[in-house]
Amino acid sequence: MITLCQLRHKSGLIFGTSGEIIACNSLFDYPLGEFGKDFSKGEELLSFLNSTSVVNSFSRLNNYPSEKCVSCKKHSLCGGGCVMLWSVYKADEVITGFD
Repeated sequence: MITLCQLRHKSGLIFGTSGEIIACNSLFDYPLGEFGKDFSKGEELLSFLNSTSVVNSFSRLNNYPSEKCVSCKKHSLCGGGCVMLWSVYKADEVITGFD
């Protein structure tokens, strides 16, 4: 919790009330997997989290929101901002001052 978004850094897991793994609190309707179905032990969980489908899901969510982010020296501080923010706003219209 002391880093930026746990989704951006893959620094934590969120479990729903039914044992589902959620990438972000805002994505509660889109679980990545479920305890007892996709994994039931620690080793299985690690394998599941490193599976192609989960790695690809994180990669899609963690794309740079704007080309401006690629060369920004402050990217390590903001991580590109909230993933969910860019589902509502167009990053290139919001991110200014770094031309």
